[in-house]
Parts: sequence; structure tokens; C-alpha cells
Amino acid sequence: MIALTIGLGEDRVDLDTGLADLRDVGSADEADAVGRALGSKPGRTMRALPPGR
Repeated sequence: MIALTIGLGEDRVDLDTGLADLRDVGSADEADAVGRALGSKPGRTMRALPPGR
């Protein structure tokens, strides 16, 4: 979440991509909480990268 905050502050990442990255690394609950707090679109399930094989 710290990296997402820094990325948002430096305009290096947009909110939806950052939330998808959090979900990709296994922080789905945190991504949902941050998304709600920052007003992201609800129910966003897109992943930044395809799951590994």
C-alpha cells in the first residue's frame, strides 16, 4: 500500500492499475479497502497481469 501511495503521488500509476497490482500480489482485502476509501469503481476484478502458470 505504501508503494501504491507513492506511485499515485508521483503520477507513476493510476488507481485501478495500482489496485490490480495489490490483488496480484495477494492483498485483495487491502485493495478493496483502499479502493473504497479512494472512491474506486466497485467490483473491479481486472488483473494487471495474467495469473502465473
